[in-house]
Amino acid sequence: MSVLVELEKDHLESLEILAKENSKTINYYISEAIEKYLDDLEDAYFSKIAEERLADIESGKSKTIPHSEVKKEYGIYDWMGWKG
Repeated sequence: MSVLVELEKDHLESLEILAKENSKTINYYISEAIEKYLDDLEDAYFSKIAEERLADIESGKSKTIPHSEVKKEYGIYDWMGWKG
């Protein structure tokens, strides 16, 4: 898929130098930057959800269920075949 991106002149010049020095393409570095940015966004999103869930638990709005109870309810066996 193609996407048109307009860059500041100094950013493009930096990418050109980086690409030339490392035998990579400008597209490679743009793709890497987008991937890292999306990973960071995803991390921030899940961190926010985790903080909200923890606040709900600490305030009593939500409760936790012990892992052993979940395993028992769904009939999950541990790695040694023990049920419970």
